[in-house]
Amino acid sequence: MKKAFAWVFVATLLAACDDVAGPSGEAEFQAVRTGQDQIVVMTRNLFVGAAVEDVFDVSSPEQIPLKVAEMWAAVQATDFEARAAAFAEEVSRFNPHLIGLQEVTTFYKQTPSDFDPEAFNPGTLASDVQLDFLQVYMDALTAAGLQYDVVAVAPHFTAEVPMLDIPDACGSHLYCLSDMRLQDFDVILARSDVDYDASSVVEANFPKELTLVMPPIGLPLPRGWASVDATVAGIDFRFAVTHLEPPDQNGVVVPELEQLQRAQAGYLQTQLLGAGLPVILLGDLNTDAYGQSTATYGDFMASGWTDAWGNRLQGHTCCQTEDLLTWPSILDRRVDLILMNGDFGLGPRGFEGGVQAWIVGSKGSDRTADGLWPSDHAGVVATLRPHPSD
Repeated sequence: MKKAFAWVFVATLLAACDDVAGPSGEAEFQAVRTGQDQIVVMTRNLFVGAAVEDVFDVSSPEQIPLKVAEMWAAVQATDFEARAAAFAEEVSRFNPHLIGLQEVTTFYKQTPSDFDPEAFNPGTLASDVQLDFLQVYMDALTAAGLQYDVVAVAPHFTAEVPMLDIPDACGSHLYCLSDMRLQDFDVILARSDVDYDASSVVEANFPKELTLVMPPIGLPLPRGWASVDATVAGIDFRFAVTHLEPPDQNGVVVPELEQLQRAQAGYLQTQLLGAGLPVILLGDLNTDAYGQSTATYGDFMASGWTDAWGNRLQGHTCCQTEDLLTWPSILDRRVDLILMNGDFGLGPRGFEGGVQAWIVGSKGSDRTADGLWPSDHAGVVATLRPHPSD
């Protein structure tokens, strides 16, 4: 989620449909070419389904249970089951070898509540699953005839707070409190025919000093990454997904948050590049490629990374309104990125001849039957075509 309980969202304006031409200038979708080796990857922020950070936008803790009830109603209204079917349709179009997912969320409930408001402590953690994004997403892939393995599931921040529930949940009590817990994950999926090294899987959080702690309640909001070493099209490489810290408050970049994001990105690079393998890093990096937010994108470029989107403009991926009913689209920045570092065997064709990228989930036809965007973000797909060795 763009704020992970922290602050309000950046306002967004206008976006174009950027689904077609890749860096090579080809105007026709060709993500699958018969008889040609290629590496196809996708990044997708699934969106938790509500402005979860609004739960803490209160003047007193007594207001939180009602705010949580409103949040949970919004999550249900954004209908993840229908959105998962739309995600599966995207996967069907591109058939990526590897997928990196962010904001993969599980909601748990416990009735009655045992939350201690004085200590702001959840007591026994809620464990009754109400909605499991990963399970619903995988079921949608299966229903679409797609076969993918769950390779890595990196748990990041979790929070549990009391929720005003329907009276029936507590028997005869008119005022019913349950506890609602949210757990956020980054996930890597691999197509069932992909060769990957299970022993190489990393599911990690950034160290404590690179973790935001929400004032004034002191709730830690850890973020991190997942990675795996794989072989596709004869290339051994490391594939990683992350969701870096959002840098802004009320639409204005906060210097301390930008510094935190840049430090997370720097730390992540040291972890991913140590083995000497070429690396594909993708995800919601929360840094605008066109310089409207933080310097983190420039840090990556200065460190030798290449952006799969190339030097084209637009490619906007963020952000629709939280109810997902925006029309027309208001995507106006490019923060969902696919970055590459190292030798992917592109040969004399180089980047311009060997890499293409597409935006998905940004056209009106991508919405569900009820007019919901699949996510508040668009996704990105990239194809790398190694040059055959002589």
